[in-house]
Amino acid sequence: MSRQSSPSLTVIISTWNSKRYLKGCLESLLSLGITNLETIVVDSASTDGTSEYLTGMSISNPKLNLRPILVKRRVFWTEANEIGIEHSTGKWICLSNPDIVFNETFRILLDYCFSHEDAVVAPQLIYADGRPQLPVRLLGPRYLVVYSYAGKFLLRILRRDYGFQTPYISDGSPVKVDHPMGSLFIVSRRTLKRLGGRLWNRGYLNGVTDSDAFYNFKVHGVPIFILPTCRLIHFSDVIYKRGSSWKDYDCWYGMILYLRYWRMKPIRISVVFAMESMASLFLSMAFRIFKPHVKAMYSPSERVRVTFDNLRGIVDAWRFKL
Repeated sequence: MSRQSSPSLTVIISTWNSKRYLKGCLESLLSLGITNLETIVVDSASTDGTSEYLTGMSISNPKLNLRPILVKRRVFWTEANEIGIEHSTGKWICLSNPDIVFNETFRILLDYCFSHEDAVVAPQLIYADGRPQLPVRLLGPRYLVVYSYAGKFLLRILRRDYGFQTPYISDGSPVKVDHPMGSLFIVSRRTLKRLGGRLWNRGYLNGVTDSDAFYNFKVHGVPIFILPTCRLIHFSDVIYKRGSSWKDYDCWYGMILYLRYWRMKPIRISVVFAMESMASLFLSMAFRIFKPHVKAMYSPSERVRVTFDNLRGIVDAWRFKL
């Protein structure tokens, strides 16, 4: 790829108290020496020194063309990326998590994007130990019910697998998928305009946002490809362990909101999830009484909190005006 002919690229990174990973992300991006690059980092009121680091980085590394946007309040992934897109000028937009490490294979991704303007392109993300993070299934009523507690139990009895991930076979050529890992993907501004300038619907926090965006691409006939030859490290397992917001309130809120937007039997699924959440609470308490010597996944107080967060997520998703 000729540096002089490289089309303009904006890399947007949304971050919150992730300075440790953000440093590696920006330094690895800088090491590629990409020209016509614009880097926008939207910081959500971090308290770990991120803002000071970004200020110094923007002054000391002009080739990165870094534009920090320091938001003084807590904003979530969707709003942070919307802010970044509004301030971006690149012909191509790369949305990236702060826990991504760029390397030379990223150029393969750029080459493909620049010659396929109407497609969404993502790399093969890998863990630090080299294990692949595979594409996943698009969320839908069948998938969500199957992956409820009762659904998992039934699958175990039937000895059937309805996995979250979708393995693929490739000789290195691009692979068409429905839902790559949403931690990094590139979309052209022309494609963004096809979607009315908005990648996802309003109201999301963190969880399920990428699923909404990829379903939106599918509805508008925008193909999505993974490039197996572009392999970037993603520390998702480390970031995920820092909190449980996604799997509790945020997850259930996002899933029900997603079902409402795309009219995927949201009432039925909400009832199933609410009933199951209450049942799991009572079963957990009964298990504690009759099997006190067996260590449970949650303590009684933790199970109450999780159930409350789940139910609150369902209620808030219905209170949101579409």
